[in-house]
Amino acid sequence: MQILRHVWNMLVLWSGGIVMTETAEKPRLSPEAAEELRQVYDRMREQINTENGFYNQRIVWLISMNAFLFATIGLILQAKFNEGLASLNGPLTFGAQVQDIVDGFLILFSLVGLFISAIGGRLIKNTNIVRAYIQSRWDAYIGKLGDVADLDGYLSVEGGSGKSVKHWLLSSGNIPHIFTLTWVILLTAVVSLFLNRHIFLFGL
Repeated sequence: MQILRHVWNMLVLWSGGIVMTETAEKPRLSPEAAEELRQVYDRMREQINTENGFYNQRIVWLISMNAFLFATIGLILQAKFNEGLASLNGPLTFGAQVQDIVDGFLILFSLVGLFISAIGGRLIKNTNIVRAYIQSRWDAYIGKLGDVADLDGYLSVEGGSGKSVKHWLLSSGNIPHIFTLTWVILLTAVVSLFLNRHIFLFGL
């Protein structure tokens, strides 16, 4: 067999083709080391799944809180643009224009939304830090084992090959930033209108 392969390679080299080469088999771990590998993988995979659960819960909490605030602001805006209430001035408004009270609530809810989005962003970032730490521990562990055949049957502890494409824009981690930007824009608009109506700062 070796003689036939050698003759074939000589013929292929002469014709400019691809030479047949023997592929060396990867070494295998001992049964004890293979069992330790399985236990380490299961433990780290469980930790990743726990952090993924925290991540999903925090995303849902953040979206739910902001949805509640947006719905409340929708009701406030109905009052703001209601012509019948716009000029109302009586005991129920504490002697102030309804527009001023409405703007005050808009500013208050914008600040609350901004604060909630900042907290949610921090919690989500902490989860990503822990997930990245667990992944780095797994990479360090398999790095010590070397290129062994036992690793061929294992996926990344993050799932898949561990080389998924990172989307800078289309990422759930950007949800807190989107909410924060929305609240900043709303807060700036309401404060500007409030000042324009009372101080005429922007009308000069």
